[in-house]
Amino acid sequence: MISVNYRKGVGYGKSFRDCKGCGWTAASEYQDVLAAAQWFGQQPYVDKSKIAIYGLSYGAFVCLVATNATGASSHSAW
Repeated sequence: MISVNYRKGVGYGKSFRDCKGCGWTAASEYQDVLAAAQWFGQQPYVDKSKIAIYGLSYGAFVCLVATNATGASSHSAW
């Protein structure tokens, strides 16, 4: 399991939180989630066919955008 602190998250300063392409389109945030899933899938101890993404509240919206953007062929979302 990994936890992605995608752009617009807290704890990394104003420029991280107020980024271009962030917000209700989740254009930047979903790319961070997908990049993390791709990196995780490259690890030798991970079965990439079993990677799933999920989120709560805004995180759930980011997961929805990510699965729609990719066709959800290799991801599951709850």
